[in-house]
Amino acid sequence: MYVDKMLSGIKAVQTLSRLNGAHPKKNSDKQNARIEHDKALARVMTALVRDDTELFKQFVDNDSFKRWLTQTVFELTYELSSSE
Repeated sequence: MYVDKMLSGIKAVQTLSRLNGAHPKKNSDKQNARIEHDKALARVMTALVRDDTELFKQFVDNDSFKRWLTQTVFELTYELSSSE
């Protein structure tokens, strides 16, 4: 499986668990396997958009969340760049 962005923590668990059970070979023919695959992928993509939209909404609307996220990301990236 290929995921086009870095996933970690709960987001990784949620994404992978949504794909769990979407095994295409559980269906005997290719057409049904494709249908099940497409349904599973649509569920994953919908959930990602919903999660990312909520994150953006919190960042824009919630000042304490914005300060916390900004500080956390700065500290993590500053630590990485100073250790290199």
